[in-house]
Amino acid sequence: MSIEAILGIFFASKALIWILVVMVLVLAIIYLSKSISAKSNEGARNAKRNPGPQRATESFTPEEPTFDEAPVATLSAKKPLSKPEEILYWRLVEALPDHVILPQVSFSRFMKVTCQDRKAYMARFGQISQKTVDYLVCDKAFNIVTAIELDDRSHKTEDDRKRDELFKEAGIRIIRWNVGNMPNAKEIHVVIQEV
Repeated sequence: MSIEAILGIFFASKALIWILVVMVLVLAIIYLSKSISAKSNEGARNAKRNPGPQRATESFTPEEPTFDEAPVATLSAKKPLSKPEEILYWRLVEALPDHVILPQVSFSRFMKVTCQDRKAYMARFGQISQKTVDYLVCDKAFNIVTAIELDDRSHKTEDDRKRDELFKEAGIRIIRWNVGNMPNAKEIHVVIQEV
């Protein structure tokens, strides 16, 4: 066997040994970190079960939940309209029997963004994608007659102005009624006939 072959085997085996040493160290670090984490979580669980006396000066800092203890968010059904929105909805249905009344409609369902530039398109779409109108009044062919907003104390003047500009740009008339002064069916009929 030549010297070159012996040196090749020697250096190859030495490199292999170093690779094995590094792998063992990495596995040991992973094992120790899991072990420390498990002990820490066990101590936290015991502290929650038996918190013991606390001084008034101590501040409580909740720990991050581990994967197995993460809180579970659940879903349940709720009414899509508030009580005032329900009242106005039924008044709209009564006042406008030849129309379709759509409550809580996303702007992106009735406003279309037109643009060749993807970045500009996404920016403009972002302005409408998370917004909804309280009611969209359509004829039987689903052509938009008007949009209606029921304003309450949560409405902010500046936000309403910006929303109104979006309606104006899209060519959609917007009617605003205050929750404290909602029109009756007859008044609604008169206002919509003027549209």
